[in-house]
Amino acid sequence: MYLHLYLNCQKYRASLPAKVAAITGSNGKTTCKEFAFSLLSAVEKKSYRSKGNLNNLYGVPLSLFQMPSDRKSAIFELGISTKDEMPLLAKMLKPDFILITNISAAHLESFKTVQQVAQAKLKLITHSGDDVLVIVNADDELLISEVKKIRKEFISFGLNEKADFKLEATFDDKTNSQIVKIQNHEFLLPYIGKHHLSNFLAAYTLVKTMGYNFDSIDTKEIKISTEKMRGELINLNSLTVMADCYNSNPESLKAGLDAFSQIKKDGRRVLIIGDMLELGETSHEEHLNVGKNLKDYNFDFCCLIGSEVKAVLEAAGELNVDAGKFKHYENVDDFLSEIDNNLKSHDLVYLKGSRGVSLDKIISELSRKEGLN
Repeated sequence: MYLHLYLNCQKYRASLPAKVAAITGSNGKTTCKEFAFSLLSAVEKKSYRSKGNLNNLYGVPLSLFQMPSDRKSAIFELGISTKDEMPLLAKMLKPDFILITNISAAHLESFKTVQQVAQAKLKLITHSGDDVLVIVNADDELLISEVKKIRKEFISFGLNEKADFKLEATFDDKTNSQIVKIQNHEFLLPYIGKHHLSNFLAAYTLVKTMGYNFDSIDTKEIKISTEKMRGELINLNSLTVMADCYNSNPESLKAGLDAFSQIKKDGRRVLIIGDMLELGETSHEEHLNVGKNLKDYNFDFCCLIGSEVKAVLEAAGELNVDAGKFKHYENVDDFLSEIDNNLKSHDLVYLKGSRGVSLDKIISELSRKEGLN
């Protein structure tokens, strides 16, 4: 059955005139795709992007068949959980452009090392045509090292390293947004954090590499957006919630905490951190590291939700951090049963965890409630 689907995908893709871009990486795939689509839509009316996170062996065919045949440019997100999936995705999609956002500790239940994660992702390049244009993150040393083993020429973007595409950015405390300048074009990015700057720069680099420019439009008027629960600021019942709970791994959690620390607001700063799933044998150590790293951040209270995240308490004990600043719950429903004891009016809340922890239930409950103490 899958072979039939696979062959039909290849046939349909071959019939499409569109220039197709594929985005993969450990973090930021969906956000980068949505940023890129925001930019692409401003300069190409007949553009398309895969919906949501339909990025695997079943999601990509669905996205491909949903694409109208008259599109001129399209952007797809590709995700894998095993080493055998990327070659099939590459052959189905046959991209003209490839963007790799970064490589980090994710899906370590299937891959023993981060290097193996990189090698599995880079099969997208080796199983696509020789003339495909490749874009990579110059700030990611492992990624650059692995790409150089298979490609002599590629296009780079980066915040810290020498790269083909770079940016300037300023942070607006009043609006909690970032003003981004790239190649003399200014954009309003309504998201906080260095990782979102990297995602946006990657998106800009992709659209430019696809052959488009922004010379004839007011780029500050382009509305930049991404999917929900990926770092958006939500005002709920006098709370401000930074909802970043679509998924979680060590790198994305650190990036989110860095971004959360930039927000200027009076009131308590509350962290709600759920398990980081799919880390395999490294899970305890990685959660322990979260606890050790929390000493670098200013917060008043922290709720931990899940079984793996208990290791944060272990680390906090070793560091002699005030135990009264932490509460632990086995699951999100237990937390919700005491939500009025944990969250107060005017709190600034950071919500982060893997999808399996279902922290989005907290957003739903806060939306339903009439108020807090």
